[in-house]
Amino acid sequence: MRSAIEIINAKSFALATMTDIAASLDLRDATLYYYFPNKQALVYACHIASLERFERLIADATALDGTGLQRIKDFVQSLIDDSFINGPQLYFGDYSYLEPLQRDHIENWAERLRSMLEDILKVGIADGSSVRCETALVDCLKSSHTWGVGPVAGIVVAGCSVLTVALESVNPGDGAGGSRAAVRRPAR
Repeated sequence: MRSAIEIINAKSFALATMTDIAASLDLRDATLYYYFPNKQALVYACHIASLERFERLIADATALDGTGLQRIKDFVQSLIDDSFINGPQLYFGDYSYLEPLQRDHIENWAERLRSMLEDILKVGIADGSSVRCETALVDCLKSSHTWGVGPVAGIVVAGCSVLTVALESVNPGDGAGGSRAAVRRPAR
């Protein structure tokens, strides 16, 4: 799955081929077709594997003793560590190529994970370890391709994307283009 995810993330679902994926594993594409009847089935399996990994990371962070901020820091560090060990996760967002039932399954799962992440952020706001701030700061990191190259940059961008979505839903914007989110409270 790791090779499939790397190729799909790099090329997109439309441009990645079973032949590309098989070749990256020194296999013939017929071998992939033995396990997956088509590219769509392979990508669905990649989505499931990525969501399972992501859910484990959020659950681990939620289970920690400590402030909301400590939990978010642990989650982000765990996301980076997991990506170094297990490779990237399939980028979440576009499921248009999946069958409707698959798409619904992925969207519902992703919404549940977003809610779990929101809960950690709410803990930080409630315990005072975090305060509201502009999510535009996170968007700035996410959109800047000059922060790094290679897998680390991709991990940071993916992590910032997830946090931006969660932060915006915890603290919806005021309609003026800005939204507020939780970040570390300054030391006194």
